[in-house]
Amino acid sequence: MPIPGTPSRAELVEHLVATRIAGEVATPRENNLSHYRKLANGDRHYWLGLELGERWTDEQDVLAVMAERVGVNDDPEHRYGQDTIDPELTVDGLERMAGRLRKAAEGGSGCCWRPAIRAACWTCTGRRPPRCGRRAATSWSSRTG
Repeated sequence: MPIPGTPSRAELVEHLVATRIAGEVATPRENNLSHYRKLANGDRHYWLGLELGERWTDEQDVLAVMAERVGVNDDPEHRYGQDTIDPELTVDGLERMAGRLRKAAEGGSGCCWRPAIRAACWTCTGRRPPRCGRRAATSWSSRTG
């Protein structure tokens, strides 16, 4: 059931493009390529809390996955200038996350929403975990779920 005042999919896409969160994004291509390279070279700071193991050790593989999943330009020769993120794929991901959060909230499970501002880590149950981090949130979630 939609919440009153919730934007439509088209309105959300329009907002994401207007604010440069998707479409032609505010992040330069060379910055994104640098982050993909660091991820491929094993810099755990760029793994975003994921356990990648030996996967994704080739920069071209990382670029291919990013093109498939978020719609960046898959041309390795496109090294400078504007980068892009597909707004439709972005909204698809937001809808998947909304479903997961809805399921967690309906089941009374704990979860940690971790946006760019790490201090803004809240839970579906309205309580804050003891520390905002993957390990702490995982153990907290298992205690409250």
